[in-house]
Amino acid sequence: MKKFKTMMAMMLALVAMCVTFSACSSDDDDDKTTAAAAEVVGTYEGDMTVKVGSSESTSSNMTFKIEKVDDNHVNVILPAFGEAPMALPSITVKNLLVTGSNGSFSIPESTFDQTLESGKSISSTAIKATFANGKMHIEFAMQYGSMPLVMNCTSDATKK
Repeated sequence: MKKFKTMMAMMLALVAMCVTFSACSSDDDDDKTTAAAAEVVGTYEGDMTVKVGSSESTSSNMTFKIEKVDDNHVNVILPAFGEAPMALPSITVKNLLVTGSNGSFSIPESTFDQTLESGKSISSTAIKATFANGKMHIEFAMQYGSMPLVMNCTSDATKK
């Protein structure tokens, strides 16, 4: 019985030590954290490659704008590009989630099917982006109007 009491006392002491020395994460808010959206907001400029089927073209000096919606969401304004009869207007992709920290941020892949003011639709869409060191890599795909093929666009742009 004495051995049992000694063992129980040691177990209680061990549990007490574990609870005493366990620590939660710091509750200090001394480190100023900035919302992800604020870190990526701005105007980015760079060349954009457009692939349609087996064709590829590059447009120079394309301007992308990132606008803050709230602390973790942005609107991405894609530049107008192409030539008549397949000229595309500037397109705003709304309310995209921004994640990341420590200078590295991303917009996870999202869809943005919509109908433009012209009445033409955008379908088969996808957009994603990464941001680091004042640079943005963006990829987006879309099928515009009655166009039979999807356009795949990429750009590596620098923050202005």
